[in-house]
Amino acid sequence: SISLMSRAWPMAKDRCIDEGKRLAVITGQKSNEMVKKLLVANGRAEAWIGLNDAHYNDNNSKTTWAWVDNSPFKYAKFEYGAQTQKSEMKSAVAAINEGGEWETLSPDQKLPFICEVGPTEKVKEAEARVGLTEADMQM
Repeated sequence: SISLMSRAWPMAKDRCIDEGKRLAVITGQKSNEMVKKLLVANGRAEAWIGLNDAHYNDNNSKTTWAWVDNSPFKYAKFEYGAQTQKSEMKSAVAAINEGGEWETLSPDQKLPFICEVGPTEKVKEAEARVGLTEADMQM
């Protein structure tokens, strides 16, 4: 499904998870075409997908593209000139455009987003323990 509401990438990712879904994971040409058709059918020029640079919040300067469900990153459809090698905030996440190509953008930009049914990220242990006391964590 496509959300016509525009959100920053992290908030779009969280919204999909709240719905029991994930941002779209595109593993081949067929799924890329399906997502592109959904985008065009809803009159949108671009929308967030579930691809991000795993290093955009650390000091590693090399980009490591990762899907939100940890699927292997084997298929790519980046547009010509997209920043895909150097890890920078301005090019840390991906959106699909109406031509079916992927753009690299800042996660702070607000775009519509595409959620789909499928496995989502596993909650990190530290996040799962929110609300427990320090004594509870030492069990």
